[in-house]
Amino acid sequence: MAAAAECLPVRAAPVVSSLRNGFRVVANDEPESDRVAVLLMVRAGDADDPPDAPGAARVLGRILIEPANHRSPGRFPLMAVEGDVRVVTEGDVTTFTAVTTRAQAATAIRLLAAFIETPVWNNTTLIRAVKRNGEEDRDEAPTDWQRDFEIWQSRLGLDVPAPPLPDLPPRDTLRSLFESCYKAHSMVLCASGDLRGLNVSAEAENWFGGLPRVADTVVRRHRAHDTPHRNPSNTFAFAGYRAPAATDGLAPAMEVISAAMGLGKTSAIFRTLRDVEGTGYESGAVYPRRLAPGAIALFSRAPGQSAKVRDDLASIWKSAALDTRTDWGSARARAVQLYASRHQTARDRAYWLAFWELAGNGAAYDAEYSAAMRSVADAALTAAARRWLSGPPVAIP
Repeated sequence: MAAAAECLPVRAAPVVSSLRNGFRVVANDEPESDRVAVLLMVRAGDADDPPDAPGAARVLGRILIEPANHRSPGRFPLMAVEGDVRVVTEGDVTTFTAVTTRAQAATAIRLLAAFIETPVWNNTTLIRAVKRNGEEDRDEAPTDWQRDFEIWQSRLGLDVPAPPLPDLPPRDTLRSLFESCYKAHSMVLCASGDLRGLNVSAEAENWFGGLPRVADTVVRRHRAHDTPHRNPSNTFAFAGYRAPAATDGLAPAMEVISAAMGLGKTSAIFRTLRDVEGTGYESGAVYPRRLAPGAIALFSRAPGQSAKVRDDLASIWKSAALDTRTDWGSARARAVQLYASRHQTARDRAYWLAFWELAGNGAAYDAEYSAAMRSVADAALTAAARRWLSGPPVAIP
């Protein structure tokens, strides 16, 4: 594949600005795009759930976009924007997005601001949000892979989505979570797409400029709650380690190691599980980017022989992280290509620009991260392996 196709396409650098209250704004103009993605990223995720209220951050996100929360006099109507509007809560962040037309982009910014206006803490709103949460969870139930991966991460002591409490988190808990996390300096607004005629910074000033300014301190994170014991499905086997946050200088090296271990026919997992053992026909490596330290793992579908494959994965880690047979040039190219594949839509691009801005690296680091993977030195690969991949890996089942 040509080098130009293996990295992010060259585009004008995003324009980043800050309001007086610390709220950050990213404008990514793509005149060739036929849609505009407007995204509000808030540093409030599973890691912020109080110990006694797992799932609270996700419930809060559903409450904030609940239509009943926007019907009282003076509230902005949820249906004012035609397009795909959603909220997603992850380990570190909650994102509110609206993908719409250029003509409605300014209205979409107003809509996202309406989401974080003081919620209506009434029983009807809360009950509807929780009911909707349950219905959507049934429609989008985690796969065996997702569930087993969450269990494996929890055994590393990482924050993972926990089954919500059977009862609604107390209103005071939700209000406290909202007031502690939804602060101007913990938010980034990103608009990506055809922005002709739209002054994103001015719109942000209109609708987010009134948020109170607070001291430039890191939002206090709750102690990780104790994830209820869950048994793996035994459909997949996992083995791996804790891994650096995306902001760590060794993160690009870990991306390349992940590609070398689990992507393509020259990967360590392919050579061992498929060529030698004749197993692992659905396998690979995973290294999710997190604002906080996360995990890197090898996995393989292994129904009926998960214990054996688990041991094989652990053995691969011990022998192959810096295998002399590894084609690091191909691994670098695969890592860059995979990162580029996660920038296909305006929503994708808005997400990563906001992610890096919220992380403190700056939105422009989105392109720099791709370049860093392409040029990572062998010495950095060795340093990353010694720092993060030492000792026996944690494995399940």
